[in-house]
Amino acid sequence: MATAFPLLRLPLLPILQICKSMDIIEVFAFSLLSKRTNTIAKHLKMTRTININVKENHVELCFPNCRDILINLHLENDQAQINVKLQDRWSSWNNLPISTNKLLNRTLNVFNCELIDDLVMEIPRYDMSPIIATLPNIKEVSSRADITREMIFRPLKALLPKTSIIYLFPRAEYVYPEKLQEILIGNLDFIEIGPFDCYFRLDLDDILITNSTKAVFHCVNLKERDLNRFLKLWKNGTINTRMEHLKFVTDEDFNRDKVLNGLNVIEQPRTTTRTFEFSRNQIDYRNIVSGGHDIRRVNGDLVTVDIDDKPALHIYNIYFWS
Repeated sequence: MATAFPLLRLPLLPILQICKSMDIIEVFAFSLLSKRTNTIAKHLKMTRTININVKENHVELCFPNCRDILINLHLENDQAQINVKLQDRWSSWNNLPISTNKLLNRTLNVFNCELIDDLVMEIPRYDMSPIIATLPNIKEVSSRADITREMIFRPLKALLPKTSIIYLFPRAEYVYPEKLQEILIGNLDFIEIGPFDCYFRLDLDDILITNSTKAVFHCVNLKERDLNRFLKLWKNGTINTRMEHLKFVTDEDFNRDKVLNGLNVIEQPRTTTRTFEFSRNQIDYRNIVSGGHDIRRVNGDLVTVDIDDKPALHIYNIYFWS
């Protein structure tokens, strides 16, 4: 009769040497046995970049630098269930004696994940609060669903303190636009909204409450008078924004004279180039501004409106110089 080898009675260094001979799935399975085995596996420093996709009934962990592995954590109940795919071979562990959020915590721990690169939010059927509480900081969060629906809005709002960059890709007009405003007021570094095959309503109030350092809006239904009013409020000192760059992309050609009416702008020739540097480490840390229309406050603050008309596409950049 074979006798089980008392692996965990060995000193740490011999255990680590044995674990190094295992493949990644074996190490991962070993890490789930107990808190101690999880700590031992962490000592192997199997650091991996992790992306998370929140699906209807499970959380999917992807490894961009190791595409042969995929981990699914199921959300149907608080009893952990996990499916692991390695090189097209699936392994499953059911009825693990820990909760799903603790299982996620152990998974992030064993792969030394202190920052999630990307989290994509769909429409979860289950409460995401315990999962979100477990997550570390996230570089980028994106959603392709209607964020104004309660099942997607609540977890997205809970994620705001953990991220500084949000991408929203709605497939239809938002049902409750006022919920979007609760996202716009967040102290983000960057927010981008790019609808699929639809227009996105945006009015002056939405612009005024946007508190991101950089905001990019595609396919917007925005009026010339709204943009003109926004610039006048800024010039008169009525609003003080932390925004540094505001960008609109639309197929509607605004009349630039109506946008700039009453602002005493100074038009710079296209041959005049200036480097705009963002104060935060964003995706595009600096932009080259060619020409543009300068507007100056009494206190000396400067904003440049750069209008770039392309065939069937019009881009409006507003730079707030520090």
